[in-house]
Amino acid sequence: MGKDQRRPRNKGSRPGYSGHCVSHRLNDQELYRLSILKLRDEGKLSLDDPVARYVPALAGLPYPTEDSPTLTIRHLLTHSEGFPEDNPWGDRQLAQSDETIRAWMRAGIPFSNAPGTAYEYSNYGFAILGQVVTRAREDHTPSTCATKS
Repeated sequence: MGKDQRRPRNKGSRPGYSGHCVSHRLNDQELYRLSILKLRDEGKLSLDDPVARYVPALAGLPYPTEDSPTLTIRHLLTHSEGFPEDNPWGDRQLAQSDETIRAWMRAGIPFSNAPGTAYEYSNYGFAILGQVVTRAREDHTPSTCATKS
């Protein structure tokens, strides 16, 4: 397709895209990162907050070792949460409902490392990060949503 033949981008065509607010199903990690940093700047969360504060399904999460640090937002942002790499499984979990993802979390998340000890890319971690964003911006104000024109 030539430059003049490009189709206009339909912002409603992306899964999970409501036109102005982030959704955990949206595969847009930069948007998650920016949303988290904006929420931090607004004082609505800290990067060192436990993830379970925003995602109660993780409250009883069994860690890989007795001295593992508590899973934090910073761990999710930096792919150091300790979850195994999930590229073969990839983005399939991003299309799941909130309730399905919460059920998976309640059933337990496998760890390959203790949180904060190693980098390992995890789409699942970013799906959880999307839930943190949703919970932290409970007032749903436009200031914490991505706007598109």
